Amino acid sequence: MSAAVLQVLDSVYTVHAAAAEYSANEKFKIKIDEESTHQEYLEKEMQKVNILMEVYTLLFLKAIPAYGRQYVNYRSWPEAQSLIQKIRRLSEDEKGER
Repeated sequence: MSAAVLQVLDSVYTVHAAAAEYSANEKFKIKIDEESTHQEYLEKEMQKVNILMEVYTLLFLKAIPAYGRQYVNYRSWPEAQSLIQKIRRLSEDEKGER
């Protein structure tokens, strides 16, 4: 169950990050706000995404039945994100060995 939640969190994060990047690109394509730079805007949007991801993580953890929570190895978004990155590296290493 923990791995399934990590996969969902990874997918949600990927979608939100892509949306933030697209939004930043579109906003600065039409030059609505020249006071802030593309990078500053993207950083602010990613902070919002990280807050949403923390909420999603807590909600998903709460959705796991109490007896199953003892097997979950993360309690926050940064911990979940770290595990997701480790899983990706392992998967990439495995593909490289084939």
